Amino acid sequence: WVLDSAGPLLTLGLGYMAIIVYRFFTEEREKRWVKAAFGQYVSSKVLDVLMDDPSKLRLGGERREMTAFFSDVAGFTSISERLDPEALVVLLNRYLTAMTDVVFEYDGYLNKYMGDGIMAFWNAPVKQSDHAARACRAALKSKKRLSELNEELQKEGGTVALKARIGINTGDMVVGNMGSSQKSDYTVMGDNVNLASRLEGANKAFGSAIMISEFTYEVVHDHFDVRFLDIIRVPGKAKPVKTYELLCEKGQLEPAWAAAMPAYHEAIQLFVDRQFESARNKFLEVLKILGQDKCCETYVQRCEFFLQTPPPKDWDGVFELKVK
Repeated sequence: WVLDSAGPLLTLGLGYMAIIVYRFFTEEREKRWVKAAFGQYVSSKVLDVLMDDPSKLRLGGERREMTAFFSDVAGFTSISERLDPEALVVLLNRYLTAMTDVVFEYDGYLNKYMGDGIMAFWNAPVKQSDHAARACRAALKSKKRLSELNEELQKEGGTVALKARIGINTGDMVVGNMGSSQKSDYTVMGDNVNLASRLEGANKAFGSAIMISEFTYEVVHDHFDVRFLDIIRVPGKAKPVKTYELLCEKGQLEPAWAAAMPAYHEAIQLFVDRQFESARNKFLEVLKILGQDKCCETYVQRCEFFLQTPPPKDWDGVFELKVK
């Protein structure tokens, strides 16, 4: 028997080569798309993971526990009125660059800029078991980096000092590519995202820099020092939420804060127990230690108000936040 093996072997070889070439160009095209679509929103480390496994970018929506992060420059409107447009753009770009570097340092996803505001989130598209802690560390580093930026601006003869407020919340969110047939973005949605945004604005009432929700606190309290702020009801939500100010990594409290913390927590408990005169006096003690603290000053004012106008018997201690 004589078999013509050249034809079948050649067919198999060419078919195999065609498949290899097709897969090469298809995967390269997919990687180029990932790099173009997400290169500006994640750190290089996260981008490498996505390029190795683009399937992590699930189309549509997926429900997942995540941590959302919102930051904003305090008093930006007044700052913009004091600077000419060119100087304002330069200042804003330097600020956003510094803050974005911090988000990337902790492998967060930069969702968007909103003027001087920043929205970021953790635990998507790459899963991160410590997403809440990463967001908190990014917030603390942002505060430190902003202080360094202000020093740089002062040395350059600048007259503007930037202050930022940050809100962080952890919970179930829907993440994925959302939008229209013409344009879509990889983003997050849900009540827990909105709460993080509201907490950023709620800092105004307490003079705090970084406010976290009770849901984030439950996850990270072993790793960070915080102080209880209040039980607040934010606009658009019926259920109140406990809030805390994120101060530092565990064990790194400044001496003044370490000395003031026991008295502060005692004052909070007295306030909750409706012992307003004792609470006011205790908050005043804390103010002597700290020198200045808007949160304590706010509680002193509330105590004095309730001493004149006692709350009803069914008072639940919830503070109604009237503005976003």
